[in-house]
Parts: sequence; C-alpha cells; structure tokens
Amino acid sequence: MATPMVAQDPATYQPVNGYSIENLWMKSVATDNNMTELVGGNRSRGMTVKDGEVLYSYRSDFTGIKVYDLKTGDFKKDVKFDTEKFKVSYAYTKVDTVVNAPGDTTFNKTPMEEQKVPGFLCNDIQVDDAGHVIVFNMSTSLSGEAIDLWSIDMATGEPTKVMELKNADGLLDGYRVDYFAVKGDVTKDAIVMFPVSSGNVVIRCDIKDGQLVEQTGEYAGYNFKVIEIQKYAPKDAADNGTGPRIAIVDNDYFYLDGFNSGASLYDMSGSLIESVYDAPEECALVNVGNNGVAEFTLNNKPFCAYVISNNVVTPAQAWKIIEMGEGPTFAGATYYWTIPEGGIGGNSNAVRTALPRIAKVTDGKGLEAAYIAVYAEANGTAVYKMTPDGYDENSESGVARVAADNVKVFVNGDMIQFSGAADATVYNLAGQKVMEANGVESMAAPAVKGIYVVKAVVDGVQKVQKVVVK
Repeated sequence: MATPMVAQDPATYQPVNGYSIENLWMKSVATDNNMTELVGGNRSRGMTVKDGEVLYSYRSDFTGIKVYDLKTGDFKKDVKFDTEKFKVSYAYTKVDTVVNAPGDTTFNKTPMEEQKVPGFLCNDIQVDDAGHVIVFNMSTSLSGEAIDLWSIDMATGEPTKVMELKNADGLLDGYRVDYFAVKGDVTKDAIVMFPVSSGNVVIRCDIKDGQLVEQTGEYAGYNFKVIEIQKYAPKDAADNGTGPRIAIVDNDYFYLDGFNSGASLYDMSGSLIESVYDAPEECALVNVGNNGVAEFTLNNKPFCAYVISNNVVTPAQAWKIIEMGEGPTFAGATYYWTIPEGGIGGNSNAVRTALPRIAKVTDGKGLEAAYIAVYAEANGTAVYKMTPDGYDENSESGVARVAADNVKVFVNGDMIQFSGAADATVYNLAGQKVMEANGVESMAAPAVKGIYVVKAVVDGVQKVQKVVVK
C-alpha cells in the first residue's frame, strides 16, 4: 500500500477481539492540514465512498463532486455539473391585479409551476447498492420547491433524473429536507427516505422497476408517505432537529440520528425499536448535536459506527466503532475504538454533517476488512482500515462499497417471510428459542407481540435480524 503524503492521526489503537484498526490518512483541523477547498461557505455537506474513492458533494464555487483516493487521500478530479441540466419544479402563485374602480383592487390568484435550477443543487450524495452515484437538491420548503434525485455519470458529470418528490394536497407543506438516504438499485427497486429537519416525520418513497410508485394504505394515490416518529432517545427530544441523518437497513427498519437525539433504530411505522442509549456505558455518546451512523458486517459479525460528539466537547467530533450484540442490537454491544481518539476538530459545524461511510474488501482467503471514512463539515476527513487477524493485504480484491444483503427476513401480517427456502430459528430478546422451521419460505410469527431475533440460512448465507411482531 502506498504511504500517504499527508498527516495521520497520532493515536495508537490496540487490537480488540481479533481486529485491528489503523489510520491511513487524515486532513483536519486536528492535524493542521484541513481540506480548505471543502470548508467555508458550506461548500460540502455530503460524502460517500465508491470503488476506491471518496466523493464529496460540492455546492459552491462550482457545482459537482470532488474525488479523492480512498487509500492515500490524494486529490483525483473534479466532476463539474452543467447546472442547466438540473432544473426542478417550483410551485408558486401568479397574482394578476384587476382594477374595478379607483381604489378597488381585486387579486386573481392562479396556481402556476415553472422549472428552474435549484439554489442548493448537490447538497448531499449517496451511492446505491448497484453503484450509482446519486445527488439531490435540498429544499428549504417543500411547499414551493420540489426535490429531485439524479444519477451522475462520473466520467462526464451527465445527470439522469431518478425521481421527483413534490408536495401534494398540502401533505408536505413547509417541510425542509437537507439530506436523504437510498437502499437498493434506483434503476430497478429501491427505497428513498428523507428526514425532515425540525419536524418529527420522515418521508419515504419507493421505486419499482426504475419508476416511483404509488403507496398503499393511508397514502394510496400518492408517490410518498409520511412516517411520524413516535418517540426519541433520549425521550425529551421533541423532533428531528437540524440536519438529521437516516441510514436505511432494509424494507422494515432504518436508523435516525437527530440534533437532539442519538442514533436510534426505527421500524417503518415510526416506532422506536432501540437506540445507542441501550448500549453499555463505554459505547455511550459524549453528547448529541452532530449526525451520522452506519451499520455493517465483517466476517458475519455486526458492527456500527456513529458520531458521539459535536464541536464543543472533548473529543471534538469523533466516532465510535462497536460490535453490536446478537440481533444485531445495541444491548450487549462491545466497544472497540474512538476515531480519531482526539477528535477531528472544534470548528463550528452548523449543518451537523458528521458521517461515517464504509467500504468492504476481501483477501484471497475470504477474510473481510473495511475502510472506514469519516467526515465532519468544516473540520476534516480521515480514512481508517479495520482488519481481522490473518488478513492478507497482498491478496486484497479491491475496494467495494457495502452491498445489499440478498437474504431478506420480514414480517407480513402474522407470518415471518424469507427471500428463499430458509432454515430459521426465532429467539426472544432473552435469547430463548421460541420456534424453528427448516426449508420454509414463511413461518407463523410468535403469538405474543414484541421484538424477536430471527436466524435464517438461505442458500448457505446466514442472516440474523430483529423483527417486530405487532
């Protein structure tokens, strides 16, 4: 591996449970070599990883994507957009003045719509499970400005529109959306979610065969549904707050990290399942304020990376890596490391971006390692590599993003269903076996409502997942 020509995190990290972590490079306030091209003027609010590169959404000076090498931190290229190709819908009211008599003015208001380039194009960036790079424009109010998602050709910057989210019948009036999340393949089947800033709701859209589809149930006839968050952790948090972030787990669950709340797992009804506050003390947050969380697996072990602090505490803007308890759950989690140990910087981060992003690799023996990229707006970015004992870097197969798990486990009515013929065992949260079945694509859910852990093996691949029986 090439030696990076940039500063590194000065901390030394001890191995934990057969895993080691090392910092590959760090450009930050803490190491006095911050990426000045990304800070100031809210230039970059989003970051992701793809194919051995770190991608930053860029919204000022030029609009587009800045690309850096994942392993070395070297700048590689700018992908500049032709902004005229990124027009979105704006709804407004045209006012005609009709004078009937001196001093008598009647206003005739007519709903209108026009297309124009948004003011906050490329506010956030994601990579879907098929490798498509997706950007979007934030909306300070969905009452008047739609949200569009575009897939970007990284060679040319050419955009292809993925979807448009528009207000309908006043259901999205006044909602501000700063960031988004995607799960699946936007050209086939995918879930897209938008956490509403300073509100207690999340918007969900579904893509089927590359097209935005109508919802069912309460939101039948609309291409979105609004999920009300029932409660937060800690419980005194009133809403999502500024710049909330979402990480979609699958069709049934998502993580939400808000300004006044910690990383928490929810089901798609908005019910709180668990949070980082359920984890052991050594896994705890220092405080809330900044937002970012990522769940991943290595060698069939579940891990989670999440921001633990804002810029006014020690360590200023850092992340913890934990191994989650079986389920996976925060309860019973094991603390591994805080990265950077001294924090990444104490500059103001008013947009609350403090992201961890994960890219997995495999050696010739099938052992998995992970590149963990972190980014706090205005403060810096760093990349760490987490490897198991015995990992052979010389036989590494390249860098890939974390892809979707092909094994699906979900509750449908009173049945637990699987994506194929499964050997499955159901446990309660106390670890007691409740039921089991072999070679089935569905099985009856437990009669008692609650949270259960399902172990399922489909085509030799094991999936361990929490399910909620209602």
